[in-house]
Amino acid sequence: MPAALSPFAPRLAPRLGPILASLLLGVVGLVPPAQAAQELLVQLDGLNLPLDIDQLATWARNPAHPQGDLGVWFDLLEPGSRQDLLRLLRAPLVQDRSLGRQLIESWTGEQVLGAMGEVISGAGVPAVWQHRAAAGATRPPGPLPPLPAAAAERGQAPELQAGGPLLVKTLRQLLEQQPTVTTIDLLLALPARRINLNLDALVAMASQWRQQLEAQRQALAVLRRLPLPERGPLLAITDGLAIANGRSGLAGQAPAQGSNLAPSRSQVLSLPVAHRSSPLQLVLWPAQGSNRPSGWVLLMPGLGGSAAQLGWLGAALAERGWPVLVLEHPGSDEQAVRALLDGLQPPPGAETLLIRLQDVQAVVAAEQAGRLPPLGRSVVLMGHSFGGLTALLAAGLRPEADLAGRCRRALRQPPLTNLSHLLQCQLARVTLPAPQPLAEPVAGLVLFNGFGSLLWPNRGLAGLDAPVLLLGGSLDLVTPPLGEQLELFLPEANPRNRLALVDGASHFSPVRIRPGSQALFQLGENLVGLAPERVQGMELSLTSEFLLGLKSPMALPPQRRQLSGVKAYVLDRAAAARWRAALKT
Repeated sequence: MPAALSPFAPRLAPRLGPILASLLLGVVGLVPPAQAAQELLVQLDGLNLPLDIDQLATWARNPAHPQGDLGVWFDLLEPGSRQDLLRLLRAPLVQDRSLGRQLIESWTGEQVLGAMGEVISGAGVPAVWQHRAAAGATRPPGPLPPLPAAAAERGQAPELQAGGPLLVKTLRQLLEQQPTVTTIDLLLALPARRINLNLDALVAMASQWRQQLEAQRQALAVLRRLPLPERGPLLAITDGLAIANGRSGLAGQAPAQGSNLAPSRSQVLSLPVAHRSSPLQLVLWPAQGSNRPSGWVLLMPGLGGSAAQLGWLGAALAERGWPVLVLEHPGSDEQAVRALLDGLQPPPGAETLLIRLQDVQAVVAAEQAGRLPPLGRSVVLMGHSFGGLTALLAAGLRPEADLAGRCRRALRQPPLTNLSHLLQCQLARVTLPAPQPLAEPVAGLVLFNGFGSLLWPNRGLAGLDAPVLLLGGSLDLVTPPLGEQLELFLPEANPRNRLALVDGASHFSPVRIRPGSQALFQLGENLVGLAPERVQGMELSLTSEFLLGLKSPMALPPQRRQLSGVKAYVLDRAAAARWRAALKT
């Protein structure tokens, strides 16, 4: 690790990097209950730096006068770096007891904490404490016995506990005792004679983000050099300019200037279904104009999303002649995340796919049976992120064999640069029903920020008869386009499938939150990306043109496109293969 990134190195840069500081907060915050450890061993640049935790805690309370050896170490730090460390130790890592409990008891929390074992571990944990801690007991009072000589010489103990289980036990106990937990609380509470804090591993994790962003930057540079024809929209109604200028997608507002389309207004429908105790709430955007397609769009938000966040897309597609029904899935929607934050339930995950698939089956069957307004003879399944995964499973795909084995290999390191691995691997614990055809044929699928590289590493989309449009963003680190969309797209499949990469788009670019709304999360530019409405205009342009191709022999052609300053690249399989080959060279 470069010395400039080392918190205790003599040549430390003027300030500890923001990424490292935030990762420290996140990692240590996922930690730990009992009596103070005697030593904190920091592993840095291949060195082991022993620090006294009690002295560190005293310094956190009164940083003007560091005690003992701390003064020697702190003299090597720039003032800004000492302030970073002080903020880290004082930071309130868990401010809500109920939320903290729900997170650590969840499968996702278990995986994240387990992966942190490389960063934080405890040595010198007496066997009696390990046994009693599993039963929820507190650590016995009094001094801990010395380490065996052989173990001390190795700098380890035979009772070495991986960070994950140790963190889960201690954090669970701390939350029983106090509602708020700081970093220094956690370090003091770990039931070990020595705590190992591997900052080399931590900085390596931080560098994964930079490496992934750099890889995507280089991949985009290669993509720009591919010999793709310059093209514009085929028809005016697919130009996306209305949404790019912020004029489309809001009920009752006028469409773009010069358009013959009427304003699109939504309808809220209630559909009783057998598998739920309460009716499903649906938002219908009726098609506008006389030239209507034979199909309709079933639009599904991502995990923790809402129908309102995708209302702009439903309204814009309806203005272009496609009736759109937005399906919000209770239990994995925005209200479910609110319940998590209130400490009322664990985080929703892959287990909600079972009832999501039932929702899709029920809605399509209800439309076909006349229990909903007539929309068309075939359906296009469209979804953002987790909604896209729902679409793939509803269309008949099922994970390839040995998902558990692939996940064991993938989760050896925290999936910092591909968070979708957590959801994909959680699916290994879910027993999916056998594929069941929908009541109406699937005309196509549109997946915004789709994923599935661990689910279908060999077949990709080959199991689907309907054409698929995969849209990704160059700034997406949740479902990165190289590791997810490209890998899913490359295996031989429907020749009308298309992969589109939007320059400057992120994972949350398809999400629109109106200013002043009471949305759960007000996403900023660092999550949504720059000029989100212009990016949405490009996504609308490509999506509506792909839908247009579903009812004609002409598919969306490979191309590079520019719209309102936003650039996108549309690939067929041959162009995607050339891109992959160019990346390898």
